[in-house]
Amino acid sequence: MKKIKIFLTFILVCHSFLDFAIQTKSKKAVVIVPVADLVGQEMQKLVGPEQIQQTYEQLPFSPDIAPGITCLRIQQLLFNEVVEILEEKEQEVYIRIPHLFYLVSMSNEPQVNYWTLKKNIIRLDKVQQYTGDITKIPPPISFKNNSEQFSNKNIVTLTEPWFDSKTRLTFSAGTRFVCAVKKKRKTNVYIFNPQTTKYEVTTIPNNKLATHVQQQTPQQQRKRFINLLRQWAKRNEGFIPYVWGGFSFTGTKKTTCLALKDEKTSPKTGLDCAGIIFRATQICGIPYFYKNSATIKQCLTPLARNSKLMPGDIIWVPGHVMIVADLENHTLIEARGYGYGSGYGKVHEIPLNEEFKGINTYHDLIDAYHNKKIIIWLDRNGNERERVT
Repeated sequence: MKKIKIFLTFILVCHSFLDFAIQTKSKKAVVIVPVADLVGQEMQKLVGPEQIQQTYEQLPFSPDIAPGITCLRIQQLLFNEVVEILEEKEQEVYIRIPHLFYLVSMSNEPQVNYWTLKKNIIRLDKVQQYTGDITKIPPPISFKNNSEQFSNKNIVTLTEPWFDSKTRLTFSAGTRFVCAVKKKRKTNVYIFNPQTTKYEVTTIPNNKLATHVQQQTPQQQRKRFINLLRQWAKRNEGFIPYVWGGFSFTGTKKTTCLALKDEKTSPKTGLDCAGIIFRATQICGIPYFYKNSATIKQCLTPLARNSKLMPGDIIWVPGHVMIVADLENHTLIEARGYGYGSGYGKVHEIPLNEEFKGINTYHDLIDAYHNKKIIIWLDRNGNERERVT
């Protein structure tokens, strides 16, 4: 019988590996595309040099659409995120990222290395050479540093997609920019334009931005986090699609989830169950750095019998995580897949009793959790998908 767990999202366990030092010599670079797919192995060795570009462009967006395939996409980076170059090949580059990690069995060492296309990044020394200034690129967030790195008053973060008319690019929610001028209703920000190799100053409405808030209490952080997730889950113009390894949000889909099987409508950006938590927490200034559900299980503090459940806490089942949304109306928020008995394929907020059979309230869930009762996990049609205790 598989297990269900509930975690206190904002009480982080400090492990010794969080203080690991980067031993290798490397060069820093910055992402210059709105969204960069990351993979776990060198594609040239897997498919050959002629197929590298096509392979990256056609990474599957869900294992449920084509059962039996392997997920090559492990993560996604956003424009302005800083990385370290470890190795360069003809079309690919091996990089290390600082702002999230995952763990593997038999090791406490954080996994932070990936492959991506070389065209997705540019070395910071090149930016310095072109512009004479790299201070207009946001300093990277790192899980080795304390939470004060989220308090930079000169950095703003997108809370939803935004199209820039100057560069003709659509940037993802979670993209960070350095401010040029802050105004009452809008903010001017710097964007390095790889086409001109110069900085552009462009304007973003303040209602699309998260800005630094001084002296946030944990309760205020939770409220911002849940409010943002609800905005994403209840968009009027469509839904945010589930994407395997997705850590980006550049638009919504109006088609049904089943219609996404059509290659012409398949999403290239979206969120998976861990990606939605990661992006929303870091937008809200919460020091959260966990890439997948297995790492969440290892690093967060389980809910004890004497602990109080709070909005923003995480419900974990093998291979999936959900967020406690509303304790009064008994809802949760998740990014859930398409097939294998799920049938959703999107970010949504739903009642507990549509996720778990006979679990109508959070009191019911906590009672079943602490007393190790069998919980039936449901699919979109209300049929049993799996049993957990």
